[in-house]
Amino acid sequence: MPKPIEAIKLTKRSIESLKPGPAPVVRYDDRLSGFGVRVMPSGHRFYFVRYRNKHGRSRWFSIGEHGKVTADAARSTAQRILQAVIVDERDPSGEREAFRSAPTVNDLFDRYIAEHVERKNRPATRREFKRIVERDLRPELGRHKVDAVTRQDIDHMHSARSATPRQANLILAVCSRAFSLAELWGMRAEGTNPCSKIERYRENRRERFLSADELGRLGATLRRAESEGLPWKAGPGRPSSKDGLAKPENRCRLYPTRDTMRLDDMDGTAKSNAADDIAAANVTHINRYPVSAVPFLAAMWPRKR
Repeated sequence: MPKPIEAIKLTKRSIESLKPGPAPVVRYDDRLSGFGVRVMPSGHRFYFVRYRNKHGRSRWFSIGEHGKVTADAARSTAQRILQAVIVDERDPSGEREAFRSAPTVNDLFDRYIAEHVERKNRPATRREFKRIVERDLRPELGRHKVDAVTRQDIDHMHSARSATPRQANLILAVCSRAFSLAELWGMRAEGTNPCSKIERYRENRRERFLSADELGRLGATLRRAESEGLPWKAGPGRPSSKDGLAKPENRCRLYPTRDTMRLDDMDGTAKSNAADDIAAANVTHINRYPVSAVPFLAAMWPRKR
């Protein structure tokens, strides 16, 4: 039968009088059941409280080291812990262990890349999202626990990138998707995505011009369209041949708008101008161009005599 552990009045003097041995020396307080001190072979002394959780399992909760924490402060902490165990049926030691073993945001990003980005995104998107994770998200959030990230953390990160609104919004979108998956994977409670309700920046519309190589390939395709005819997809109400080839009478008109041009059907009776003479090829792919591209397209298209 093991020898019962001696209970003493735990004070600064009595604790410092305890001699370390080859094994930890434990002494309990004679005033508060479960509260005690453990003297390690190294000579360090630690306060603890011992209790049984609602499942009847014995638990140890370390309060702090003697010298950094006084005996009276440790006793008050032990009393609060025991009250939480008895009244609220909590398990402070189990909660601490769960927090320490909880996944970090780095763990979340590892799984996000492996199980989502690698499987569901295209190569170019994968490269961009991985770059965002490694360059922007891991340094800011990686060491935090997934469940501990707040909306204020995300808002601070988003606000710091106000000079590049489009990039800031993309970073926010990647982060939001990762935390949505964290809820699905049980890393956070449902409906607690910290990226929600953060207002995106207004992005400036960007105009892209065709390169010289792209213009050359487009010109070759358009010439081929006039001489041979190419497959194209007609929209609702548009005439199309049964085999999917555009008939000569079903040319397409290039309509300049405020910032783009739209391809649409025309008959051969329309007024002749540089834009109208351009036949359509592969409408599903060639459907939006900057207005500034009109002179280039018109110049390389041979006008009909």
